[in-house]
Amino acid sequence: HLLWTAGIKLAYEIGATRAWAIDVQMRCGTTIAAMKMAKDMMAGDPDINTVLIAGGYRNVDLINYKNHRTSFMFNLAAGGGAMLLRRDWPRNHLLGSHIMTDGYMSEHVVVPASGTRRFPNDESVAQGLFYLDLVEPELMKNRLNEVSMDNWMHCIDEALRKSGTKP
Repeated sequence: HLLWTAGIKLAYEIGATRAWAIDVQMRCGTTIAAMKMAKDMMAGDPDINTVLIAGGYRNVDLINYKNHRTSFMFNLAAGGGAMLLRRDWPRNHLLGSHIMTDGYMSEHVVVPASGTRRFPNDESVAQGLFYLDLVEPELMKNRLNEVSMDNWMHCIDEALRKSGTKP
C-alpha cells in the first residue's frame, strides 16, 4: 500500500507485543540508515536489546519501460529483506557506517503527478505522469560524474575509520 505503516503490521504479525515500530524510506540508502539508527538506539538506550530491520522495495511498479530517460532503473525488481540486530551478540558485529546526502539531486528522479505540486488525477495518469521520470538527464549525469566516486570513497573511508580500521 502507498504510505502504509508496515512496521506496526510486522510487529503485530510476529507477536512482538512489547515492540514499537518506525517506517523509514530512503530509497537506496534505507538499509544503511536503518542499521545506523538501530546501533545508535541500542548504544543510547540500555533497555533496547534487539532491533528487527525489515523492508521491501516496489519502485519497479513506477517504472515506464518506454521512457528511456529512466533506463538506469530498468534492472530494478521488487524485493525485500530482514535482519535482526542484538546487543552483545558474539558474532556478526555491526561496525561503523557513514552516510552522505546530496540534496542537489533531490528533484531529479520523481513521479511528476504524485503529490502537492501535481496530484495524480485520471488525466495525469493517462499522460504517463504517475511513473518515475528523470527530469534533467544531462545535469544528473554530470553531477554524478562530478561527485559520486569521491563521495563514495569518503563514505568508505569514514565507515572504516569509525570501525577502527585504517582506510
